[in-house]
Amino acid sequence: MTDTAKTPPDDPARRQADEALRQAIDWLMAEQAAATASERAQIQAARVQWLADDPLRGKAWRKAERVWRLSGEALPLIQPGGSVPMVETPPVVVAFPSPSVGKNPWRRRVGGLAAAACLALVVISGGWMPWGAEYRTGTGTMQQIALADGSQITLAAGSALDTALSADRRGVILREGQAFFQVAPDRQRPFVVSAGAMTITVTGTAFDVQREETETVVAVASGAVEVRIEGGETLSLKPGDRVRLTATDRAVQRDRVTPQEPGLWRDGRLVVSNQPVVQVIETLRHHFHGLIVLEDADGTGQALAGRVVTGVFDLRDPRTALETIARLHGGSVRQITPYVLVVSAADGKN
Repeated sequence: MTDTAKTPPDDPARRQADEALRQAIDWLMAEQAAATASERAQIQAARVQWLADDPLRGKAWRKAERVWRLSGEALPLIQPGGSVPMVETPPVVVAFPSPSVGKNPWRRRVGGLAAAACLALVVISGGWMPWGAEYRTGTGTMQQIALADGSQITLAAGSALDTALSADRRGVILREGQAFFQVAPDRQRPFVVSAGAMTITVTGTAFDVQREETETVVAVASGAVEVRIEGGETLSLKPGDRVRLTATDRAVQRDRVTPQEPGLWRDGRLVVSNQPVVQVIETLRHHFHGLIVLEDADGTGQALAGRVVTGVFDLRDPRTALETIARLHGGSVRQITPYVLVVSAADGKN
């Protein structure tokens, strides 16, 4: 492996390694796109020959498998002959590669639209979208929701939400992602948001809720909010108050922001203050059509994941945001394919 802190970006060895990794990811995608077990076996046989032609490819293949696992253990979910929901693609003819095939085994055989559709479903990080949700948004998209009671919800990219309005209660379940709520006053019917281990109750206010794998965050823009932690305390929040609840140890952190900060993401701005890199990347993943991988010397990404960052980033340009974050810690960002970005720490090796 080479040291990213010492290897120039245009180093031939780095370019060769990146090209091998991109080809390895192409082979993984081609195997997953096979319509039958027989077709997959033929592709696998050709891939074995591809590996044998160059020792460098073995390392790239092992790294590609790790990258694929990081995308949410998606590999076993697509079976030969199975159908993939939520995607419309034209018919695709797959010509099996011969052992002499060199670059781009996947892209030479499958149309660009089909490749993009496959990536959108398989090379997705940050978990799988709850397809049964009443409202859901894709990568890089938002949705405005107007409720019958006059309340307004802005659903962020990569988010899912259910509503339940009744005569005595207004309920919302945030299954994943982020939403900004502008609640119409109604003291007879409290507005209740369930987000994992958090339950937020209001009668009329504006606030933001973010539910990710690592934490759940509530921030208040106006009015008053009551936050109940499952099995724990109940907190009263006023404008500018923010509460974080970690998913692993249920630790509660309370701090202050400006009342204007909650919901700034609706204008395409991500504001972070002393936030771990891994949590910032969780948000950026909802705005990038592909996979973002943190990588260090051991391939875990832990050295960079826990470092903190402060700044304002453009959600419409996640790659530039990642490059800025990486530079703050002496790291770098490499694009392996149009759908895979690798963020390396300064002391990382690849």
